[in-house]
Amino acid sequence: MLRHAIPGFGSIMENDELENSIIIVDGPPGSLKSTLAFTALMNHTRETNTKGLYLTLEESKERHILNLRGMNLLVDETSPAKIIDYKYSRKLVKMEGGVEGELNWIVNSIKEYNRIHGEKFSCLVIDSLNALYTIAGTLKNRVEVYFFFEELRKIEATTFIIAETPQQGIGIDGSLMGAELFLCDGLIELGVMEIDNKVERYVQIKKMRGAKHSLDKYSIDIEEGKGVIATEELIV
Repeated sequence: MLRHAIPGFGSIMENDELENSIIIVDGPPGSLKSTLAFTALMNHTRETNTKGLYLTLEESKERHILNLRGMNLLVDETSPAKIIDYKYSRKLVKMEGGVEGELNWIVNSIKEYNRIHGEKFSCLVIDSLNALYTIAGTLKNRVEVYFFFEELRKIEATTFIIAETPQQGIGIDGSLMGAELFLCDGLIELGVMEIDNKVERYVQIKKMRGAKHSLDKYSIDIEEGKGVIATEELIV
């Protein structure tokens, strides 16, 4: 889906990723992680006449919509890409208090949303892994992450999981993301760098199972109404 969902990705990927992949989108603050993931969700659902779900755990639904509308991205009740937040997700699974290390409330809330609205999603975004771990208080051991990812695969949708990394190569909570990077199907890194006194945002596909792709960095920008676009190979 990525080759068609994000303008410019046709030059980065020679073929599509595996169906129902779990793809981590990581990078520092301000690198357009959320916008890239929503761009993929928005364009894919429009082109395929399917439904998508964006679960924001860091901001309220209303604030996230305001951010998107600031880039002239259409978000309303008629949009195939739906947005829910942490508060609404908790209501769906009738959660009270803490989650005691359980990650599957995310999966259960998505299934409950499907049941209530009669919609099956082709694409899903979880924003973010950092917030999820903070809320759940999980130890993030490999076994727990493995079963969480396996439950996500049962939804049968391409899933983007956003992860904020303060520095290149440094994962959430200042440690390397070992289990997540091993278990995911794809890893898209976003970053910011300075070249000839000019700040450039870039995207780099570091891993994508089933797809032949470039490992080079590509400049990215925001185009009103279209979201994130990849423009050209970044020469460092």
